[in-house]
Amino acid sequence: MERGQERYATCVSCHGAEGEGSGIFPKIAGQSAEYIAERLSQYRAGETVGPNTPLMAPHASALSDEAIADLAVYVATLGEPADDPAVEDEAAVEDEPAPEAEPVAAGDAERGQQRYATCVSCHGPEGQGMGIFPKIAGQSAEYIAERLSQYRAGETVGPNTPLMAPHASALSDEAIADLAAYVASF
Repeated sequence: MERGQERYATCVSCHGAEGEGSGIFPKIAGQSAEYIAERLSQYRAGETVGPNTPLMAPHASALSDEAIADLAVYVATLGEPADDPAVEDEAAVEDEPAPEAEPVAAGDAERGQQRYATCVSCHGPEGQGMGIFPKIAGQSAEYIAERLSQYRAGETVGPNTPLMAPHASALSDEAIADLAAYVASF
């Protein structure tokens, strides 16, 4: 855990001291260790994971398997109460309440909640993520809208692009704004 915390020092400037993210830099606190390790390995391998690949690839390129594992385990603990021994599964970790999310201009969270029904099977009823599917709760509306727009445009955002693109391809700008507003409210 200590090695992961030490290694995380280079991540703080973009992802924040507690993994809270900001703007285009995603919140990573509470993501599963499996998810973080997979993404870091992809960056290290030179795969295009998303628009921040040019920023992440240089950092990840020098990481050993051990360093990736250390970082993944540490990041999975961010947002977790330090003194709660009942938390056994990193995928079940709940974050601290997120700061107020940035509103998307035309987004309607109530309509977004209705649209979110198709997202539940992968991202969970409260955006907590499941297995390889990332936790989206706590992400900013700006970040969610940007990712959905990228999927809709056919851009490769990561390994789940083949699963996300068909869903996003039919979304209007209004639907994206609604979903982003709803997800940011978690």
